[in-house]
Amino acid sequence: MSNPTPPPEWLRTDLGSVTKEEKDRVGAGPAPVVLSSTKHQGLVPSDEFFKNRTIYSADLSNYKSVSRNWFAYATNHLAEGSIGLQTRFSASCVSPIYTVFSCHVSVDPGFLFRVLKSPVATAAFQLHEQASVDRRGAVRYRDFAKVTIDLPPIDEQRRIAGILEMIDGAIRSTELVIEKLEKIGEGLLRDLLTRGVDENGQLRDPISHPEYFVDTELGSIPSEWAIRSFGELADYLNGYAFKPGDWKDAGRPIIRIQNINGSSTFNYYDGPVPSHCEIMSGDLIFAWSGTRDSSFGPTIWRGPDGLLNQHIFHVYENTDLVSRGFLHSLLAHNLERIATSAHGFKASFVHVKRGELTSVKVAVPTKAEQERILRVLQDHEELSSNEFRTLKSLRAIKEGLLDDLLAGRVRVPAHDEDAA
Repeated sequence: MSNPTPPPEWLRTDLGSVTKEEKDRVGAGPAPVVLSSTKHQGLVPSDEFFKNRTIYSADLSNYKSVSRNWFAYATNHLAEGSIGLQTRFSASCVSPIYTVFSCHVSVDPGFLFRVLKSPVATAAFQLHEQASVDRRGAVRYRDFAKVTIDLPPIDEQRRIAGILEMIDGAIRSTELVIEKLEKIGEGLLRDLLTRGVDENGQLRDPISHPEYFVDTELGSIPSEWAIRSFGELADYLNGYAFKPGDWKDAGRPIIRIQNINGSSTFNYYDGPVPSHCEIMSGDLIFAWSGTRDSSFGPTIWRGPDGLLNQHIFHVYENTDLVSRGFLHSLLAHNLERIATSAHGFKASFVHVKRGELTSVKVAVPTKAEQERILRVLQDHEELSSNEFRTLKSLRAIKEGLLDDLLAGRVRVPAHDEDAA
């Protein structure tokens, strides 16, 4: 994984020369924190990652110790980037199937971690995985040690690691802001669809002004609101039942569940279909069959004009009662209630019939208040979109800078105080 022409003062070496496999075991001492290696988060406490589900043995005596600034990787998943640097705990451990190693004093752990997580390193590990005699494609330390890297002097390693850590810090901070905005958005949507927004743009307060609310079968709602079923608010027309033999290499794209999930790969059809099976960007659709955490539910379609398949409803709102954007918000907010009414309800998969969806009742504001609610939601969505754009930009900067810094194409000179 070395560069063709590294800077002359850089050292070309193999990982075995600058790292050491560590095989210390926990033994009979106090139980340390058990870690798991992840692709995106590095080494994390198993209890945190698996949501308090214990997946490790009650007897940790044979687990491998991982001291601070040591590395560990999942032997069968190294080529996927599942490796981490342990910097949080004075004592920790990993499963005996992990590989644990430390690095030489001439190597900055933070710098080496970024080298090992780079795309060039991942490609090198994949080659060793494919050549492995282990039937599961494990990359043992003996193979890991053969990979070559280019090492700048230790001071430059630290400067490079420092720059990348600053970018990583900005990325983490932006991710936390996005996570917080998502939680705020969930609460905001719940409040907007139960309390509403008055003419002054303020959330109605049921405690200060109980006179504005009435008790209903759905609980307390603003007195101006009406209870409607989703069947009163819209028509839900099924897509076309395409057969595999109908798929062509040309024609109009067929919109399927995987396309709702983000896939840009389409099958095509060049024959006639009922008009309600035709879809344009901006149309409201509802996937009535799919997994609860991804495809199932409403979507404002933003892809190419095409044809809906049979597992998706084309939703036509009753414009006298509801706007398209507000109906989308209502469907999304009540998705759990729709799912539990479905005959095909399971822990992760939902299959809802039209009648099960249309029978669900919801509280509906006046058209004027719907627009006020949507404006609040759109303002919040714009905040989230700005943070997502920032995150995308930071990740692009890191990707380009990482390649240049680790190849020595961009150098990080010492500051005057460092040189002194």
